[in-house]
Amino acid sequence: MADRARFTLQIALRDNHSYEPPLHMAIDLNDEVRIASRAVDELKASLVNFDGAVRLMKVREFRKDLFIRCAERLGALLAERMEDAEGWHDAERVAPARKQLGGVWRDY
Repeated sequence: MADRARFTLQIALRDNHSYEPPLHMAIDLNDEVRIASRAVDELKASLVNFDGAVRLMKVREFRKDLFIRCAERLGALLAERMEDAEGWHDAERVAPARKQLGGVWRDY
């Protein structure tokens, strides 16, 4: 059985003028990106040793950079899949892109 990523970052495009389901894409993150609030409280109360404090701060900065990179990547992937789903590229890419994105697609 393959290992499953601990976290998933998802981007969704919602049309607030209709009741159609949103289009969405997601990528898995295997990196540690979550810091418990208890750890932050302990850091602020100086209950964490120096090495632990450095680790928490590195995770915080790493997470910010990771989320920015992933959001840019997801935005580009979403735009490409929407082009595929709309039929801008090869016809055989339309159905798989629509399935991956979800939502409601109409051929006008």
